[in-house]
Amino acid sequence: MAFFVSLLFLLHRRYGRGKSTSNNKSKGRLPPGPPALVFLAKFLVLRRSIFDLAPLLRDLLARHGPVISVHLFTTLVFVADRRLAHRVLVRDGATFADRPPLVEPDPLFCAGDINTAPYGPYWRLVRRNLAADALHRARVSLFAPARRWAC
Repeated sequence: MAFFVSLLFLLHRRYGRGKSTSNNKSKGRLPPGPPALVFLAKFLVLRRSIFDLAPLLRDLLARHGPVISVHLFTTLVFVADRRLAHRVLVRDGATFADRPPLVEPDPLFCAGDINTAPYGPYWRLVRRNLAADALHRARVSLFAPARRWAC
């Protein structure tokens, strides 16, 4: 158990911080939430599956409000109110659509594909081409025999 906690701590120190925190004013403020070690300690005490976070999140939401941020290796933001979730995901979706930049971008794998491209005109163009051409029903049905053979 101690080895697991120390390994998580070392991984967090190495990869969890991201870029320099001196540019914190340009990133904006995050919603309130527990410190990372408190959340990790509570999670380890529960000794449950990673998918069984409901009791822990209910406790955090009662303490910190309907929007909380949890800092582990990356910062996760949980929205518990359905009206706020609708506002974030539907009404202001373009504002919150971009994913955070990679900690150490690799030029070999970050070649501007749909996985790593920032949200904007280029991402929308790549997504439209992917949905209209590569994942079109007629194109997918062409490869059905190969998928059946592979299974």
